[in-house]
Amino acid sequence: MTKEHKMKKLVIIIMALVAMQVTAQEHRKEHEKEAKKERIHKQMNFTPEEIATLQTKKMVLRLDLTEAQQREIHKINLTNAKERKAKMEAHKKGVLHRAFSVFILNTKNEILLQRRALNKYHSGGLWTNTCCSHPRKGETTLQAANRRLNDEMGMKCELKEIFNFVYKATLDSNLIEHEYDIVFIGFSEIKPKINLNEVSEYSYISVLDLDKDLINNPNKYTSWLKICFNNFNMHTNLI
Repeated sequence: MTKEHKMKKLVIIIMALVAMQVTAQEHRKEHEKEAKKERIHKQMNFTPEEIATLQTKKMVLRLDLTEAQQREIHKINLTNAKERKAKMEAHKKGVLHRAFSVFILNTKNEILLQRRALNKYHSGGLWTNTCCSHPRKGETTLQAANRRLNDEMGMKCELKEIFNFVYKATLDSNLIEHEYDIVFIGFSEIKPKINLNEVSEYSYISVLDLDKDLINNPNKYTSWLKICFNNFNMHTNLI
């Protein structure tokens, strides 16, 4: 075998080894992705049937509700002071209702988190996304999101809807959160001026660090953030 043939054979072997290594890395990444989804599923309070539904709908990235469901959701007004009894009943019975979640990021792509005030009627003291709440009667979800961002965090910025989803989770105090949740994203360098009746403190965290901490310390965070964050990653590709 000539020196030239030996070199060609060596090149072929090296190329084959590189291809095998690339394939192995792709398989490892896919395995890690599936393992991450499985860990997230275990953190949710879903039944096996509900998990199967989420998998079928790709984690319900975009849910098209029927007209009947839309009418029922819009009947529920959870922010009117006269409807506080209905609000508690909705959370006791797990009635599906409208909600929104806001994620504000800075120029470093760090997410602004808030720690819910200890006196909140559920999930007090837990860390969650920048703000979340329910639209008022006659109010669009975008209007409600801007209102609550200012009320809770003392901030104003342009918000953009990125996806919506439905989730159902058992909370503390024997309450059930069952929401049709519209998720908004915004970017701002404004320093928050928190409303201490709603928020006890705030913090910025990188998307990657939050992704890890949700897995390592899930009890620090609200149920909806643990569910919502997976979809947030899929839509923003910040990791």
